[in-house]
Amino acid sequence: MFPNPLDYADLPTLRTITPEDAPFTKGEIAIVIKNLHKGKEPGPDGTDSIISKQINKRFPILFMELFNKCLHLEMFPDPLKLGNIVLLKKEGKPEEEASSYRPISLLTTIGKILEKLLTQRLNYHLERLNKISDNQYGFREGRSTEITISFKKLMKAKRKILMSWYS
Repeated sequence: MFPNPLDYADLPTLRTITPEDAPFTKGEIAIVIKNLHKGKEPGPDGTDSIISKQINKRFPILFMELFNKCLHLEMFPDPLKLGNIVLLKKEGKPEEEASSYRPISLLTTIGKILEKLLTQRLNYHLERLNKISDNQYGFREGRSTEITISFKKLMKAKRKILMSWYS
């Protein structure tokens, strides 16, 4: 009924107009999939990271063509934006209060993969073009707000020591 995806393995990959929008590679996708968290609940499509890993292992061209088509069309498909919202009760809070629950959204694994690929590309271009402030620590690779806080505490202690030497 369905064609064998391997029949299309030798087809050329999609090319976009500008070099900045170079197609995603099998390797790039494989790294993102390899780093998916194991044991996370699947979204509305029921596909978890284990299934995504197996699909990509057996048919790597499928995800590559899907994600490159999204890149080429400049679109994030609506079905990949869907999520199941689950309410988790906060420990020690009364059940009858809405504030006693923390909502989490279980997103599709394929959507998470595409989102990570796009985020990596966006971050690369922003870093390359020096469009991110050096004071931006949250949501950046190799930086965190904890580092900022530790650094500020260290600088404050250093100032204190220097002031005591010069007093």
